[in-house]
Amino acid sequence: MAREWAEQFQLQQTKLQRLAQEVVFTLEAKTQTMGIKTHLVTSRVKSVESLSRKARQKELKDPLKQLVDLVGARVVVLFLSDLPVLDGLIRESFEVHSAEDKIESGDPASFGYMSVHYVASLGDGHQGARYDDLKDQPFEIQTRTIVMDAWANVSHYLDYKGSSSVPEELRRDFFALSGLFYVADQHFEMLADRAKTSQDEARREVKADPQEEIEVNLDTVEALLLKRYPHRLHADRQSIAELVDELLLAGYSDLAALNTGFDHGEAGLKSYEQDLRAEGDIVPFYDLGAARISLAIGDQGFAEVAYPNEPDFLQKHRIWKP
Repeated sequence: MAREWAEQFQLQQTKLQRLAQEVVFTLEAKTQTMGIKTHLVTSRVKSVESLSRKARQKELKDPLKQLVDLVGARVVVLFLSDLPVLDGLIRESFEVHSAEDKIESGDPASFGYMSVHYVASLGDGHQGARYDDLKDQPFEIQTRTIVMDAWANVSHYLDYKGSSSVPEELRRDFFALSGLFYVADQHFEMLADRAKTSQDEARREVKADPQEEIEVNLDTVEALLLKRYPHRLHADRQSIAELVDELLLAGYSDLAALNTGFDHGEAGLKSYEQDLRAEGDIVPFYDLGAARISLAIGDQGFAEVAYPNEPDFLQKHRIWKP
């Protein structure tokens, strides 16, 4: 009998791989649309060896029909607050047959094994001939945070499948580490909340008076770019962080001085853009590009940091003189 279902399983590999790819595609597309930052979205099809081992352990007569995790997917998110949003996304995207929350109901001493497990199948959103042979095949989705995933991987490497399997002389350290990871997850969440508050406060301060001596940091510079260049495309925070590093190296410590630097280079930026238009070679600058170029035109010290091999356009368009 085992040989029979093993052969059947081999014949189903192509179908199962297609299903795994479809689940990952849907999860990646929907999380991106909803703005959920993921660390990992992955899938796997159970191997024949793994299937045989599980069939023996559970004494299954027909594992192809009795197991719901022949196809499994995992979504690893950054923060605890992402999990409820992800829950809604999964229920909207697939037909969920069951869900088990091992985070809220799990043993606190087994932090590394915490995740939310869903058994699902493709729902009404997957219509058409390409899905006809996939819709009746169940699959499993696991969701967890990046901290839970890190500890789970360490635990898996050590081969401890649960707290009861940990040798007594290691349990104190094992539980202590588990607790530290749990605290880290909570503090990452608090840090994310405080970071969002910091961004909101920076925008309020800059909107109220961008000439105040407000500290130069990622949040305040991003707020200033949004205020100063409202009609330009907005750069991502990672790119703005690189500008902040350049500003600090060039000696800028507050927004008042930064605004003055922008003012000195503003006419030169306009002149440079006019030249590019005349040459038919302009792509509208992002707010970050406009800021960097105007500052380099208006401030020789910043130009030496941002453009160490100074391009000709900087000298040509350096209208303001100290």
